[in-house]
Amino acid sequence: MNQPKLTTEEKKTTANKGYHLKGEKHWQAFSLTADWWLVAAKNIMDKKEFAYFIVQRNEGWKTIEEYKAIGLKAIDYGRSTIDAVIPEYRKLNVTSEKLLGAIDFLCASRLSMAAMATGFISRVYKEAKDRAQQRPMGNGKLSEVGYVKYKLKLIAANKTIAQTLFTHLKTKNDFRADLLNNFFDAQAIKVLATDKMLESALNYQQLCGGEGYRYNAPSNNSAYALLDSRVYTIFDGTNDLLSQQITEYCIQEAKDKSVLDFLKEYDRTRQGLDLINIDLTVLNHNQTQEEKVMNGQIISRIFGLNCLAEATQMGNKKPFEYGDFRNAVLFLTADIKKALSEIEILQNNCLSCM
Repeated sequence: MNQPKLTTEEKKTTANKGYHLKGEKHWQAFSLTADWWLVAAKNIMDKKEFAYFIVQRNEGWKTIEEYKAIGLKAIDYGRSTIDAVIPEYRKLNVTSEKLLGAIDFLCASRLSMAAMATGFISRVYKEAKDRAQQRPMGNGKLSEVGYVKYKLKLIAANKTIAQTLFTHLKTKNDFRADLLNNFFDAQAIKVLATDKMLESALNYQQLCGGEGYRYNAPSNNSAYALLDSRVYTIFDGTNDLLSQQITEYCIQEAKDKSVLDFLKEYDRTRQGLDLINIDLTVLNHNQTQEEKVMNGQIISRIFGLNCLAEATQMGNKKPFEYGDFRNAVLFLTADIKKALSEIEILQNNCLSCM
C-alpha cells in the first residue's frame, strides 16, 4: 500500500473512459518487484479530493532509481514514476474527502505493528538471554552481572508490553470493519510498539559488545536487529508526527473537557491511569507543537498501561505472569517520568538553537 503525492484528471481515450494518473513517489516497499499497486491520488482540479486506484506495473509504473537502504535488506526500495490511464472499474469505492481513505488502510498497517513487535522482541529477548548465558565473564557468565540482569529485564518487559498490545489488537480491533474508528489505537500501537522494538534491539547490541558491531558476525544478529527496527520509528508516519496526532485527537475528543479529564474517562486510557500515581496535568498544556509531540509520547505509554490492565482481566488467558506485568508497568512508568523531565526542560526554555 502506497500513498504518492500524485495528480489525477479524468480523461477520455479512444478505447475507454478512465483516469489519468501522473506523478512520482519514493520509498515504496518492493519498488522493483511488486506487480500491483494501491495508489492514492489527488485531483489536479480539486486538491481536496482524493481517489484510490489499483494499478498494474506494466500499465505505466516505472521504477527509475533503486535505493540502497542500510536495513531491511529483504525489501527493495526505490523511486518510481507513474503515467497511466486506469479504467474506471479499478477506482476503489472509497470516500474522496481529504485523506480519510488513506487513513483507513494506514490504520491497518500501524495496528499490525503489535504483531510484528511481539515476534521481533520475543526473538531479541531469547537471543540476548542466550548470549549473556553463554559468554564467559571472569569466573562466571555475563548473565550474572547485575546491570546485565537489569537490561534483560527491560527487554523482557518490552516483550510483555508487545504481547499485551497484540492481545488488544486481537480482541478490540476488527480488520474487516472500517478502521477509522480505531485511529487512536493505530497511532498509539505504532508509536509504542516500534519504540520498544528499537529499545530492545539497542540493548541487545550493547550486550553483545564488540561482536554486535561486526559485519556479518556469525555469533549474533544484533546489528541487523538494530538496523531493521530503526526504520519502523520513521516509516509509515514518523513516531514524532504520530505522537502529535495522538495529542490532537485527544484534544478534539475532549471538547469542553481538559485532555487529562478526557483520558480519565476514555476506555483506551482510563485503566492505565489507575496503575500510576503521577501528576499529569502537563497533558493539558498543548500550546506548542513540541508539547503535543511529548504529550503524545506520554499518552501512548498510558495506552500501553491500559492494555496491561485489560490483559490482567483475562484470567488464565492473560499473556504474562504477574512478575512480568509489574516490570512492564514499572518500565512504562519510567518512560512517562522521563518524558515529564524533558517537558520540564522544554518549558523552562533551557534549550537554545545553535
